[in-house]
Amino acid sequence: MPVIAQVTAEDHRRKRDYGRHRRRHHRRRPDDLGASARHVPAVVRACRLIETAQEVPLLGTLAESAGLSRFHFHRIFKAVMGITPNAYAGGRRARRVLDELAHAATITDAIYDAGFNSNGHFYALSAQILGMTPTSFRAGGAGTAIRFAIAACAYGHVLVATTDRGPCAIRVGADPAALEDDLAGLFPAAERDRGDGRYRATAQRLVDAAHDPAPCPLLPADLRRTVFEQRVRQEVCTRLNRGAPA
Repeated sequence: MPVIAQVTAEDHRRKRDYGRHRRRHHRRRPDDLGASARHVPAVVRACRLIETAQEVPLLGTLAESAGLSRFHFHRIFKAVMGITPNAYAGGRRARRVLDELAHAATITDAIYDAGFNSNGHFYALSAQILGMTPTSFRAGGAGTAIRFAIAACAYGHVLVATTDRGPCAIRVGADPAALEDDLAGLFPAAERDRGDGRYRATAQRLVDAAHDPAPCPLLPADLRRTVFEQRVRQEVCTRLNRGAPA
């Protein structure tokens, strides 16, 4: 039975501080928020186009959907979302391949159905997406040791789970116990261990760093949470690439 995460007074303090930071940030930049607000509908349309397309749309296609030039669209998208169109598309494709690996008949089918144009392209990114081999992922994490921590964030809590190869799960939710249950359901055959104090502190620092730059608060909640999850994953991958344990 998995150990239930403990929510400390420090967790609540961090959540309260995040809320104060967001309110101060928004009051400090009314002009920026107004400029972003005008472009939110166009950016949301582009995001939904990315989500529903079988292959990642070209920048020109996304810009055309927004009625903007490619250069202007790229700048507006990043200002509203906090990440580039390419980064958002990559994150959505990564999420899609996780779903496909769980259901597709073969690994190759999952790779192509998720929008990757070659096996090689996927395998070059697989450590950042899966943190393990696709075969192990489909086997519930068999033969894999996973460390994890649950950190406080502006959206509630975020589970950060890693292997020696990379992040294997980044999940946002309100209930720490439910997040831990999700990890157990995703990797029932893995060896799952709660990280020690150093690991938990590192995870919290990475989560803190992932809040900035924040997406426009007028975006739909699902988009803001998706961007945040992608930024946490990016922070974890960056730290691992520097040779430091997550």
